[in-house]
Amino acid sequence: MKTLVETNWKVGDRLALATTDFDGTHSEEIFITAITHNASGDDITFTPKLKYKHISVDETYGNFNLEMKAELGNLSRNVVI
Repeated sequence: MKTLVETNWKVGDRLALATTDFDGTHSEEIFITAITHNASGDDITFTPKLKYKHISVDETYGNFNLEMKAELGNLSRNVVI
């Protein structure tokens, strides 16, 4: 999996991958097993294997680009406001 931005995530972090269909039960929990940090985004290897299909699509309509991708959240980190 590839993120759109560089993160400070680490091997062992627990992630939530949101569903990309209309079934809210298709969100999944995964764990990072390997990560390569890049300025253009991180390459993440994870476990377990996904149970459901999560789409990542870019479509252009005239001058408008529509990006449809799953949200990915790190459950191993605290949020500070």
